Amino acid sequence: MSTGEFKSKFRGNYIDSCVDGLHVMTLKNHGDETYEITWPTMVARGILWGSARIEHGSNLVVYCAKTGYKSQISFDKSDHKMDGYIYKGQKEKVFHIKGNLQDKIYVTDERSGEKKVFIDCEHVKREKYIVPEITKQSENESRRVWHNVTYSLKKHDYDRAAKCKTEIEEFQRKLAKQRKENNDQWKPRIFSDTKQKTANNVPIFTWDQEGYEQQVVNGANAGTSSSSGNEGTGEIEQGVNDLDLD
Repeated sequence: MSTGEFKSKFRGNYIDSCVDGLHVMTLKNHGDETYEITWPTMVARGILWGSARIEHGSNLVVYCAKTGYKSQISFDKSDHKMDGYIYKGQKEKVFHIKGNLQDKIYVTDERSGEKKVFIDCEHVKREKYIVPEITKQSENESRRVWHNVTYSLKKHDYDRAAKCKTEIEEFQRKLAKQRKENNDQWKPRIFSDTKQKTANNVPIFTWDQEGYEQQVVNGANAGTSSSSGNEGTGEIEQGVNDLDLD
């Protein structure tokens, strides 16, 4: 379940963005343990001057009411540094987690003082996403919708990237206008509206397993349909074979 709302702020030489709100994950294979998650922000630095880079900001908070454990990790020191604790209850510190996301992250047992490497980021193998080819994805999947923008950016064709981006946005505005004129209610494919809202009026959605399975079927049968959400580009196959989206 998520009550997230995307927010971005321009702060001079950097932009921070976040999914503001609460996210809930339930582990069915671990006694239905439910974890409430507050994600950190993503910060794009060096927008106007200096070295361009993306890193985390603010705090990552994960809490499980059933076990009583809570982790709170701060990324506010920038340069990919992180520092925080895992708590038992409200105040008892169990583990200290500190390190750098580009180097090593250490965990220290607060009771015994034992310190060891938790994650060696330099030697972690990044698994490649395995997804269907662009032309075999359903027409509303993000990689297919934004493919021409991504491809143009990869090729440093920024004018075309901007053009494709505008076409996608205009097409979505057109669909929204049609829904409003026809009094149609927009329905997500893999989430269900709980008809509830947060205190700041953000709708609450839950995962729809049946909708997800149907989405997989639709993707398998997508073929090479031309209406990929970016109406007017008509070049969905461009660069499919030589573009590494990861």
